[in-house]
Amino acid sequence: MRLRLLVPCLVDQWPNVAEIVKALEGASIKTTYELLFSGPPEVIYGRLDMALLTFPQFTELHEQIALLSSTQGETGPQAYSHEMEEEAAIVGGDTGVEDLDNLLAGAFSAYGVVELSGSMASLMALWVVLRHLTLYEDSDSWWIDTTSDFSVDQAAAITQAIQSQTSLAALDRLQICSAVNLTAVHDVLDALAVSLNDDRQSPQTRYVIIASINHLFPFSASTSQGHAILTTFMRHISLMARQHRFTVIVINNPVSSQPTNVLSAFSSTVTKPGLGPTFTYLCDNTIWLANAEDVFGDHDTTLIELRRSGGDGRQVHIAEVLRSRNSVSQSFSVVLA
Repeated sequence: MRLRLLVPCLVDQWPNVAEIVKALEGASIKTTYELLFSGPPEVIYGRLDMALLTFPQFTELHEQIALLSSTQGETGPQAYSHEMEEEAAIVGGDTGVEDLDNLLAGAFSAYGVVELSGSMASLMALWVVLRHLTLYEDSDSWWIDTTSDFSVDQAAAITQAIQSQTSLAALDRLQICSAVNLTAVHDVLDALAVSLNDDRQSPQTRYVIIASINHLFPFSASTSQGHAILTTFMRHISLMARQHRFTVIVINNPVSSQPTNVLSAFSSTVTKPGLGPTFTYLCDNTIWLANAEDVFGDHDTTLIELRRSGGDGRQVHIAEVLRSRNSVSQSFSVVLA
């Protein structure tokens, strides 16, 4: 960092700091790196006009610039304490299905980005969000609809299925935002940032859903510029999620993967999440949902047994963790819907 950029931070305590920096630049000390590492302070001070400041003053200024140029350190106990405080502040995030929650290991409760792909991905996201809004009346969520096909009837049916006195009121705290291109999405995120920075804001935003993200980046996998824009966007929403403590769920539509999806535990899986192979590394968790018929085959004995265990005609789905930072990859669970 150039020393002149630090002048506004030092001018209150050092009124002549601009002259000192100019003298340092005249002595070929133009950056903080050169000031801190090109030699001991007494050697650098010997190259300056001593009328500007005394050596004790120069030593003090040297220490202040070192502090301004570095990140604040943190001890192990402090880091552990902060992590425990963050975990204690987490509420909700479960699906209500014990086996599925054990598989996901808190994926929907962690502050970060969750990728959902495959069959009924949007339905899963809607269930998680509405269930949370029903259980926690002091929270809200933002649904960014990029395809203008959000189903109000489906949302109403889910709230009725939850069977809670406050379920219908949960819809009042689900904000639907239509954004058919990346510029519109950034406008929504800017509005969300303003809302989150308002101390009077209530309720607290817990989820942001982007359904689906494929329509925002149609050429990201085939061009270097599109890939760079995608990476920048994903890092931006990930940083927002961690700073403001909410979870982003992105719906990634599936594409063909011949002869098989190598990330899946099943060799019969011939589709995969879209947007290229690096997209999954931009998310904290990648959850794949598939119809059991597509995984096992319609007449497979495993599927027949799963259908029999359901007993009430519900469809059998497979939820699989393709990649995760907090659970085991290529692990799966059966979901009856």
